[in-house]
Parts: sequence; C-alpha cells; structure tokens
Amino acid sequence: MSEDLWYSKREYPRFYRVGGETVKAMILAAGLGTRLLPLTREIAKPAIPFANRPLIHHCLEWLEENGVDEVVINLHYHPQSVVAAIMQGSWPLKINFSHEPILLGTAGGLKKAEGHFQDSTFAMVNSDSLSEIDLAAPTAYHREKGAMATMVLKEKPSEDPYGTVRIDGEGRVRDIKGRGVPQGEGRGYTFTGIHLFEPEIFRWVPSGRLFEINRMVYPRLIQEGRGVWGYVTDAFWAEVGSHETYLQAHRDFLVRRSFGVVSETHLSSRIELVPPVLIGRGCHIGDGARIGPLAIVGHNCDMGQRAVVEDSVLWNEVTLGPGARVRGSIVGHGATIPPGTQLRGMAIWGGEQKRIDSGEDKR
Repeated sequence: MSEDLWYSKREYPRFYRVGGETVKAMILAAGLGTRLLPLTREIAKPAIPFANRPLIHHCLEWLEENGVDEVVINLHYHPQSVVAAIMQGSWPLKINFSHEPILLGTAGGLKKAEGHFQDSTFAMVNSDSLSEIDLAAPTAYHREKGAMATMVLKEKPSEDPYGTVRIDGEGRVRDIKGRGVPQGEGRGYTFTGIHLFEPEIFRWVPSGRLFEINRMVYPRLIQEGRGVWGYVTDAFWAEVGSHETYLQAHRDFLVRRSFGVVSETHLSSRIELVPPVLIGRGCHIGDGARIGPLAIVGHNCDMGQRAVVEDSVLWNEVTLGPGARVRGSIVGHGATIPPGTQLRGMAIWGGEQKRIDSGEDKR
C-alpha cells in the first residue's frame, strides 16, 4: 500500500516570506524523554515510532509543508537514534545538527545555533508534538505586531496538565505559569511549543550555559515591555511527551485521518478487524486474532491465534503469544507477551514495565 494514502499531503499556505528569503526553524530534540520511560531507555523521544514512522518525521513533514527550507536540530540524548531516524526518510529541506555534550535548555540550545538564524523571522518548535497549524497566519500576526517573540497558543481545556499563558485584550503575553501552578486571573491558554522569533532575541540569551526560554527569557521581556505576543489558533495540535498523551494522540490520529483498516500485510479472512486500525509490513497474525478498534501494529510483529490488541500501540517486532490480550498499552520494540497474558494500562520496554493511565475511564 502506498505511503501517500496513509499520510496524504495537506495544502498549507506557504510560510510568510519576505522577498526570496530562506525560511528556517529550530527543532528542539535534545531532551531526556523521562516522562516516556521505559520506552525512551535506549532511544531518544524524537526517534520513537508514531503511527509506524519516527515521531520526528511528522514534525519535518509539517515544517516542509509550511514552506520551511532549512532546520537546525539540537541533539544530546541518544543522538545517533535521532540521526538514524531522520536518515530513514528523504527530505527536500536542508537539515543541520547541533550537538550538545551538556544540555543547554531551550534558550541555550537556540543560542548555540545562533549563526543559522541571523537573517529574518524564524520558528522554534518541539519535536514531541503533532500539528496541523498553518504557520503563515501566526507569522503574519507576529510581523504585524512588530513582535520580538510570538507564542502560538490554543484554548485551554478544562482538564489540561500543561502550564498556562495569560494574554491581555490586545494579545500581549502577561505571564506564563508552569505545570501545576494556579492560573490566576485572566484568560488562560495552552502553549503549543511553537515560537516565532526575530534575531534580536539572541541579545537576551547568554552563551554556553543552561538557559530556558519560558522561565528565564520571556519573564524579562514581559517585565520590560519588549513585545512578547500570543497568537491563538483553533487548528489541531497534540503533545506526545507522556504515555497518556502518546496514546491519546494515536487515537486522534486514527480518527481524524478516517483510517478504516490500513495494512501493509496481507491479512487472512479469519482475522477480526475493528476499525480504525493501522498494521505495518511483514506481520504474521494467527487465525482468530482480533485487532482494533484504535490499534496500531508495527512492522514484523507476530500475533498468535486468538491474540487481541485494542486501543494500544505495538512497536516493531513485538510477539504476542496465543490468547494474549493487550488493551490501553504501549509495547516497545522486540517485546514478547507470553500466551494468555492479560496486559492492560502498561508501557513495556525490554524487561521494564510501567503502569500508565490509559484514559479508559474518561472515554
């Protein structure tokens, strides 16, 4: 089956350009991925699979569709896993790597790559999110406001684990609260991790040390009235940095793309498929097995007779013994689930297991 059928290109307006400028973006990919342990024990978060492709592929594709020509990707934790993941694809944009032997944080990492971003407006994005946001609109807003920095925001759901950004009636950012900090008065929004900057931002970041944009740069800019603005979008965006958000993002992905049943493996009529389902190549699935709904099966997996996968993600080369049942779980590369095992609300990598909140009770 053609990959184009799964991941059809969306038509974005091109990133707001001035003349013939090259449009650039920084992708933050150096983090330790601790919220996803044990799945990130041996690979960096941008290299983990999402819908049977490396997570960072989705970020690169979105940026390219938005007209970005060149990216800088910072690396620290298991850097070769990120490089190898990127090498699995073919990209029309120029990719540069910025290695950080010591973590420099969101602002420090950007400062290290300063030489790439001296010409014009540029973006900085996280590698652990999925987005259908059109970058042309917030970029035009950013330039209209004469901003040094613009944060792309979304309406804040009632149950939201993220921090809060408050803006005034004109769109200026008034303050930024971290995770778990009460919102306070005023309208609060969720930050998508998408920034737009002018090169002037580098004057506010020291070189060669750990420095954070949200906690250390923005508060100073806001206090001195230096033009930090918030652009609110209603476009789809999802963070996938924890077990719970990783599972939920897969559910959203399958439903939003109207997958039905998509498989790269020829399937016997004696297998029960309950859409939406995505199955990779080279799989062996025994008679009487059931897959779905909301199930992703990676490449070269082996499911025994009467095995069941529901509301779960299997990575590559996973083996489920006959009669094993997996629900609300994430099973890492090469794991083996013994016959008859009932696995519910777990993340598994190698010999490690972690109980997770699969969100069943909320659906």
